[in-house]
Amino acid sequence: MPPDDPSLSSFRRLLVERRSVDLSHYSDAFLARRVAVRQHATGQHSLESYSRFILTEPGEINLLLDALSVNVTEFFRDEVLSPRGLSGVMDFLAGRNPKRPITIWSAGCASGPEPYTLAILFDLRFGAARPPRDIIVYATDINESRLREAREGCYAARSLAAVPPAVLQSHFDPPGPDGRRRVKERIRKMVHFFRHDLATLPPYSGLDLVLCRNVTIYFTSEAKANLVKGFHRCLSERGLMILGGSELLLEMSLFSPFDAARKIYQKKAVGGAVQ
Repeated sequence: MPPDDPSLSSFRRLLVERRSVDLSHYSDAFLARRVAVRQHATGQHSLESYSRFILTEPGEINLLLDALSVNVTEFFRDEVLSPRGLSGVMDFLAGRNPKRPITIWSAGCASGPEPYTLAILFDLRFGAARPPRDIIVYATDINESRLREAREGCYAARSLAAVPPAVLQSHFDPPGPDGRRRVKERIRKMVHFFRHDLATLPPYSGLDLVLCRNVTIYFTSEAKANLVKGFHRCLSERGLMILGGSELLLEMSLFSPFDAARKIYQKKAVGGAVQ
């Protein structure tokens, strides 16, 4: 399917009107490739027949959204999501108002490894603080089936390969008969999962930290710019944003580098006032 196929625009409109799913933020080329994959997998020989299929098969919309997602399923997956990588961020947040919780948003969380990794890292740093410091992690994704997996909090050994052995013992239940481990209940209670489409307005405000890592690499430039503006609005004064290593910050007027090597940015005041 060529990316400029007019039927692709009709397909976008159909999903908005009939399923309230907005795919306008994905580039035409990327969307055409991923739709073609699902079209082939379901045995549909045209976009028209696939359009009918997706309306009659309740589970297909989630399979398409899964194909469109960048689903990272590993804990502690890189240096940024480690005690060393987040040390500067946690030092900065430790100095903020100790009477209020530290609030974090993991945008595009897939099946949950990123927000749970954040909860574990912040628990390791602040869990023994006196007085205790509350940590709240909001985690959102467009794919409800992924969110159900995330809420369950059970993971196979391959997802946990990078977790230090001491953390496996302290923050996960013992492995079950199938070898899967579940995140301990007290950590699961720190993380709150919700469905959210990143093409719409952010659902939060006054946040300390937002992470959106390697989620927008297939978004249009306009959609990326709008998303960054939304993150700016939902962050508190001097709040922090972390992007993925493959993503560029197009709105430098809104953020300044906090740790440029790790793609960590700090909210700027706009027009002399914090927005």
